[in-house]
Amino acid sequence: MLEKININKKVLISIGILLIMVFSFTKMTTWTTSQERQAGRIAVIDGNIKTVLELTAGATASSAIITLLPGDQCTPIATELAELSKYFLLALSALYIEKYLITLMGVVSFKFLIPVAAVVWLLGYLKFGKAAKVIGYKIAVCALAIYFVIPASVEVTSLIYSRYEASINQTVSEATQIVEEAEIETEQQGMIDRVTNWITNKAQSTVEYVSGMLSHFIEALAVMIVTSCVLPVLVILFFVWMIKTVFSMNLVANT
Repeated sequence: MLEKININKKVLISIGILLIMVFSFTKMTTWTTSQERQAGRIAVIDGNIKTVLELTAGATASSAIITLLPGDQCTPIATELAELSKYFLLALSALYIEKYLITLMGVVSFKFLIPVAAVVWLLGYLKFGKAAKVIGYKIAVCALAIYFVIPASVEVTSLIYSRYEASINQTVSEATQIVEEAEIETEQQGMIDRVTNWITNKAQSTVEYVSGMLSHFIEALAVMIVTSCVLPVLVILFFVWMIKTVFSMNLVANT
């Protein structure tokens, strides 16, 4: 009688694990990768992408206009502004990678790793013992960590970015204004005079104004590099540390 109960228990547990595997492979994969489910996070990343594109365009356009100003005092500053574009490209690439990983991690975790974890755990339960079951647990933890790393990264970077958003928007606005002033006149001399007068009305000297503009762009670049590159890497390293800690734990005695 006891043996029959044990057999029935094994059958029920086996069916339950198989149902979890199928549910993860089908429903959870669809749910975690749906555009509606990730719409908020994708919107945050798209907003950051838009900001980086505006900063890149602003820095490039401002550099081109500054080179037309009389004298050579502002030329080094224009060169530095032009050089910033390559670093903005780095931030832009990181943001696009993060955007694509949002849905990809759901596929990796729930379509592949969770079913694998279920199969390994089931084999351990039916035949190979506690060690295999522990491996199944650890694979499942790894799968969940992989899935949550990008959403966690987006939340952290969004929190930091919000503190500097006003400053970045002001930098974009300044670059837009100087470009608009340059576009008012079609004749080059008229454009130079108008831009020069507009700048000198904003600051004590042209050099002072464009130097301040360069500082604002560098600050904006630093924020975008930190939020799109550094913080995501730190979040990933934290999850890697967590996974490593879980994998190094000895759970056999408690399983």
